Amino acid sequence: MLMRWLLLVVAVGGMGWVIRRFRQQKMQVGTFLLWLMLWSAVAVVAIVPDMTSRIAGVLGIGRGADVVVYTAIVLLLVLVLRLSVRIEQLDRAITRVVRELALRDGRTHPEE
Repeated sequence: MLMRWLLLVVAVGGMGWVIRRFRQQKMQVGTFLLWLMLWSAVAVVAIVPDMTSRIAGVLGIGRGADVVVYTAIVLLLVLVLRLSVRIEQLDRAITRVVRELALRDGRTHPEE
């Protein structure tokens, strides 16, 4: 019972943090909605813990805890993929800016 309350407090705190970041315009709408849905799902699981067992039964998975673990793994893999793509984009953008600055610096400072 204590774990359910703790999980609910963490979920509500997570929702509060996400809402605050969105209001401060530090989070895009899509990211905001994704995180809000995730924390809402955590809250629902804390309030109705049997739901994971029912979902597991529908999916043919042994236990509700396994559903949570599999879902977390999939979400983490998607997050890693998104971060990897974003890092590649930033790397290309930085390279482009550095090249432009180097070319501009070469034109403004003739060889001595």
